[in-house]
Amino acid sequence: MPAMTRMYMAAVPDFSAGAMENWGLLTYREANILYRSDDSTSMQQQRIATVISHEIAHQWFGDLVTCEWWDVAWLNEGFARYYEYYATALVETNWDFEDQFVVAQLQSVMQMDSLRSTHPMTHPVYTQAESSAIFDSITYNKGAVVLRMMEHYLTTETFKTALRAYIKDRAFKTTRPEDLFSALNRYDPNARSYMEPWTVQPGYPLVTVTSHDTGFTVTQKRFLVNEPDHNEQTAWPLPITFATKASEFSITRPAFYTGMTFEIPMQGASDVEYFILNNQQVGYYRVNYDAILWGKISKALHSEGFGGIHVLNRAQIVDDLFNLARGDVVPYGTALEILEYLKEETEYAPWLAAVNGLTTLSRRIHADDEKLFAAHILDIFSKAYDIVKFQAPTATERRIFTYMRQNVLQWACNYGHEECSKAAVAEFHRYHQNPSVKVHPDLRQVVYCEGIRKGSMEEFEFLWNQYLTTNMATEQLLILQGLGCASSSELITIMLDAITSPHVRSQDKSNAFTYVINNLYTLPHVSRYLQQNHAIWAASHGSYANVASAFNNVLARLKSDSERDVISAFIESNKNILGQAAYDSIKTGLEDYETNKQFTLRNRDEIHEFLDNKINGGAATILANVSMIVGLLMLLLTR
Repeated sequence: MPAMTRMYMAAVPDFSAGAMENWGLLTYREANILYRSDDSTSMQQQRIATVISHEIAHQWFGDLVTCEWWDVAWLNEGFARYYEYYATALVETNWDFEDQFVVAQLQSVMQMDSLRSTHPMTHPVYTQAESSAIFDSITYNKGAVVLRMMEHYLTTETFKTALRAYIKDRAFKTTRPEDLFSALNRYDPNARSYMEPWTVQPGYPLVTVTSHDTGFTVTQKRFLVNEPDHNEQTAWPLPITFATKASEFSITRPAFYTGMTFEIPMQGASDVEYFILNNQQVGYYRVNYDAILWGKISKALHSEGFGGIHVLNRAQIVDDLFNLARGDVVPYGTALEILEYLKEETEYAPWLAAVNGLTTLSRRIHADDEKLFAAHILDIFSKAYDIVKFQAPTATERRIFTYMRQNVLQWACNYGHEECSKAAVAEFHRYHQNPSVKVHPDLRQVVYCEGIRKGSMEEFEFLWNQYLTTNMATEQLLILQGLGCASSSELITIMLDAITSPHVRSQDKSNAFTYVINNLYTLPHVSRYLQQNHAIWAASHGSYANVASAFNNVLARLKSDSERDVISAFIESNKNILGQAAYDSIKTGLEDYETNKQFTLRNRDEIHEFLDNKINGGAATILANVSMIVGLLMLLLTR
């Protein structure tokens, strides 16, 4: 086997892919390879390190051994995504990649994989469009998640040994999943039967745990977030671990159970402090509990040290509660009561899970409840803000604490935290007056955003000039994020004009637009802009499909029937210009708007009652009363 003696890496200014694993010559977007400590954030540094690891991993998984066809692209991309975390972790041992992987990869792919429109990891590909579409989070994230699940089952050493055999067997050849399964089966005869169903079946299970005196009954059913009452009978081999006390969370090697229902016997089951399934979220499934078990988990989370519940299981509980409420499995009032524990949370992974859940919830909060919701946000982030403080990272703090600060400051400032806003605006003004002394990269996102949001044309032009004169792609992205926070109609229009101009690279236009519309106050302005400038938008972005995508991204965040009606009237009167495909796409976006609206109306009373009780009515005593939480949870039994 010839050895590769040198690896070249090249930065490419305009590059549609993030990076490409050419044999011996890796190519990257500038933002994914060029790092400067005075201009790149800690997260951008990590992004560069992990993308390099991803592309190097492809030299084995993709180049030396190549998936036979795009229907099994996960054999390339799943391994590369897996090693971008776990290979980088061998070099950067203090970056807590395990904590990051669970939320950023496992929990994020669960969103797409809970929809009827998902697909299995191994999925037929016949056309060029289908081969492009297969490079999605199922192929990347879910591929990596299933590999992690198997590593914990086989043990790390056995997994490595099996992969070495697989690479030797298939070197300079193509590969199919059967080749991987065959290699794993040499070291464990059950490996294929446990792994294969996760690759050929779409979606994942919701596992429900019911307690009784002598143990726990476990049932599985596919989790479809919009179809809680479906009758599908898909079953997966379930990797089961559980904990009833702090010391048991370290047990991550699962036993696999098959069947729709099974028992976990345990003497004195009713006396345990809590029963939590899926230690460190190694298994790819959600967990729901009966009222008694949710009550015990809630009591533990609200106690000192969170009852010893592992940080990744706290992140799991946070993510599951937001999504089980969304899927009409757990009442919103119950979920939000338990999640009040976040007021004491100090770790990155649960907070990232919370930020993801709150982002989705914020888009579905009834417009009349937004002030209550803002008060709720400021309350649960209050202690976290006091812990992270508005300051640059210290030399000794953990890397993920730096990441947590960025999230906390962003949410605090966005929702009007006075101290946060004052500090950010003051730092922006200092930078404006003395541009030679830059803002610390890890504070730029919040400083640029708040400085522009609270500023005028003068501040906007200053930052836009910085954008035009910097040659660092990472800094350009941070500036685009800041400019996206423009709050006046005039500045929003100027920003949208800038996105259509050649000044913003084609590869950055989509991100720049997202930065604008994530500030919900921009949506009416953006909608009008697209109606008036659709031809310019189509020309600068490549097609009317991009116009449709822009409208649909607005509709996904919109809470105004009158604005919806204006968009609807616009597409009817411009059907011929838009073309059938773009017209049909926006019609689907309008239908999704209606679905989202019905979701908001259906859950409004429960969410409003929780927020109103908390903000206006003796919240402390209510929240301390765990028996009330258990009472609320009894609603589970009647649903």
